[in-house]
Amino acid sequence: MKGDRLRVSVEPAYITALGLAVFAFAQLEWAAICCCERMAPNSINTGPIRTANYWAKQLKQLAAALPSSSTQIELCTAADEFTELVRKRNSLLHAQPGTADDGTQGLFRDGRFWTADMIDDAADAFTACNDRLVALLHGDLAGPP
Repeated sequence: MKGDRLRVSVEPAYITALGLAVFAFAQLEWAAICCCERMAPNSINTGPIRTANYWAKQLKQLAAALPSSSTQIELCTAADEFTELVRKRNSLLHAQPGTADDGTQGLFRDGRFWTADMIDDAADAFTACNDRLVALLHGDLAGPP
């Protein structure tokens, strides 16, 4: 029924951190997809099931195929970072709900509690990588004016 979600026993600040991290990763993933599309037009419409892992591999592969330049180095670095952040996002989103020692409700992955601070740190990392990719997308990958 409407409002049933409000019975979930979790701190609003925790959910806010989690929601922001999810949104920040979605922005990052789309920045990676757009970079792939810029380097290989219509790549968004090809290939198998397109997961974040798929796009991380595509971004690395397309960046590595660029001619050697500062842009290629920056894109390869950002692609490596995106690959690691996909793992971090997966760890967060495939976590299990549980109760911490202090009674706090939250998410656990491999027996480790995701604190709100850890989630905020992940969101910050997602945002920083997004900023790098967007700068490339609208800069050197944009092509001639």
